[in-house]
Amino acid sequence: MIGAARARQGACGVLMGLMIGTAVVLGGTAALAAERLVPIATTPNPSLQMAARKPAAASLGALSSDRLTGLELSGVPSGDLSALSQSSDANSLREGARLLWAELGLEGDGGDTTEHAPSQSVAFPTVSGVPEVSTGSAALALTRYTSLSGPVATGAIEAASDGDDAIYLEKGAATIDGLVEARTPGIIRAQGGVILTRPLVIWPGASLQLGEGETLYLSRENGAYLLAFGEMSVDGATIASTTSHNPLVSQFAPFVAVAGQGVFRANRARFVGLGAVSDREAGQADSMSGLSISAGLLYRPEQTSRILNSRFDDVHLVAVSGVQDTVVSGNDFSGQYAGGLKVEDSPRALVSGNRMTTPGLYAAMHLRNLSDARIERNTIASAKGKGILIDGFSRSLTIDGNVVASAAGAGIELRGTTCSELFSNLVLASGGNGIELSRTGDIEARRNVALFNGAAGVAMSDQLPGSKLALASNLIGRNREGVRGAGLSDLTLEGNRLPNQMPRLLGGELGLNQTAWLAARKENQSFNFSNGTRQAASTACEGI
Repeated sequence: MIGAARARQGACGVLMGLMIGTAVVLGGTAALAAERLVPIATTPNPSLQMAARKPAAASLGALSSDRLTGLELSGVPSGDLSALSQSSDANSLREGARLLWAELGLEGDGGDTTEHAPSQSVAFPTVSGVPEVSTGSAALALTRYTSLSGPVATGAIEAASDGDDAIYLEKGAATIDGLVEARTPGIIRAQGGVILTRPLVIWPGASLQLGEGETLYLSRENGAYLLAFGEMSVDGATIASTTSHNPLVSQFAPFVAVAGQGVFRANRARFVGLGAVSDREAGQADSMSGLSISAGLLYRPEQTSRILNSRFDDVHLVAVSGVQDTVVSGNDFSGQYAGGLKVEDSPRALVSGNRMTTPGLYAAMHLRNLSDARIERNTIASAKGKGILIDGFSRSLTIDGNVVASAAGAGIELRGTTCSELFSNLVLASGGNGIELSRTGDIEARRNVALFNGAAGVAMSDQLPGSKLALASNLIGRNREGVRGAGLSDLTLEGNRLPNQMPRLLGGELGLNQTAWLAARKENQSFNFSNGTRQAASTACEGI
């Protein structure tokens, strides 16, 4: 009943600035509140950057340098391979990979691919008019959010705020400066930016715009966060958590969440300190652990969300779910607590040109249930888990020109994927398999490079009955094993090079056929391995 009453109260919002009085923040003046909230620095912290990069440099190290320079590759100067072993972050790794690709005559130059983003047909933002602001229930807004994005326990999130008051942006187009000038309670100006000390909810029909050079701090101490059911754009601006701690829920971390018909656009933006490693202990699910965009099944937005050319420092997770034609391109992920990127149930997604240094979580880049999507020219240095994981039922994907070096697990793993192509990817010094294909349908892998991986350069298992795998013109060297296969249906090997891979050229079931494969290779013929079954493929693909 209380929530309903507050909702009715929120519906009676007035034009911004006419009836909002002097800002009073949690019983204190704005000045006192600003003194309590020490904003996180908006310029890179040198010590933090060094701490984040140490694992990347150490995991390759001198041993890998020696091994790389000892590998003979036709036409490739040993210095280029040595440079790869010294890559301390994603940017230097990408440059080294670009040189290696050029020497090998492979496709993939490491350039940005934002020019391939689908054209923008509708102006953004679409909302206009004088903004209407009121005070409403944070719990009510969280309930609506979970009804759209999926069941999430919000008790800890609610407990992190002292009270249930949230700022409701109900209609019109608002700017941060406009909200400050209107003396909106819970939004105060401080040195270096503006501090939000209450949850801010953007309802359908409303838009919040952050422009060039602006900084919005979300108060960790006061349990602040952003929920958007309308439109939100961050163009050249920064959204950051304060460095203070929440006295009610110690592990609470501010976040930005977009749901339902909400649309989010970021370009040349920066996000700092959103989410935390221990979010789950505080009841924060993926959708509340950094930046998340989740489109509803019944209330899909008319426009698509995009995250372009932005930087994520110590952001626990960037998650996109159910967003058609989404674009995540040209972004940097780094920092001691850098998490990963998760994109799921998003047809025709483009994930390209992103750079990730020492990302954590289960996989640096987790892509699930995608179709007709492109994953290209991303660079991942020293992931704490897998590099790129594609699972669920994903199909019709192009995985092209990605670089993964020194991941703790597999470099690139496809699980349950079909009708897809892997072209010109480089996987270097992973702790597990370089490229791993399990329970896949029709897959073609060409011109990939797998070097110094802790298990097989390419590993295949439990292939779907009736499906086809094709490995052609790949370079696979100095791995624990070259190519491993078990539970295969139909595999064709053609024109692959395995320098310095003796004696472990083939493993698993393929190892029993090594003599036949060597004979075919000597005659410059393709080699086909089949278990003799003639079952129909579970999914039909054209061109494979």
